[in-house]
Amino acid sequence: MSTLNVTNIRTTNIQDTSGASGGLTFGSGGQVRRNKVYAFSATGSQGNQNYGGNQIIQFNTEDLDTDSCFNTGNYRFTAAVDGVYWFGGHFYNNGRLSTHFRKNGSDIYGGADMQPLIFANHNVHGFGSHIILELDSGDYVTMHFRNGESGQIYMGHSTFSGFLIG
Repeated sequence: MSTLNVTNIRTTNIQDTSGASGGLTFGSGGQVRRNKVYAFSATGSQGNQNYGGNQIIQFNTEDLDTDSCFNTGNYRFTAAVDGVYWFGGHFYNNGRLSTHFRKNGSDIYGGADMQPLIFANHNVHGFGSHIILELDSGDYVTMHFRNGESGQIYMGHSTFSGFLIG
């Protein structure tokens, strides 16, 4: 193995091992930017949707998907690269909600028994939960109703989103 000792390096682009423009660029002010950003945000196209225990929550409309990592057919985000990711779900409904995240089909977070945050003079509630996960390329994440729970979500205002932290 070789060792390279360098005092100063000046560059605006770092290439990957194939020689293609790679993962980082540097701005004139010293900002470091990743050329590849992995992020998604999806909603449902239905109105009120009933869900039962262990049922996957069906986010079938992409608002953002920078690298085609979210699949609207199976409602999964699949990691394109190894890394640490942030995921969140925000739900709009008229009662109590109990959801959880799954990684590769297995529960990874017991979920949130979310109680109402009541908007003034309305019977409509907003709920949210989030998690940070370490994923390998090819791992996938979904959101589900918890076992033994059921409820209704207004999918047009509910979202599932995530992005690579690093």
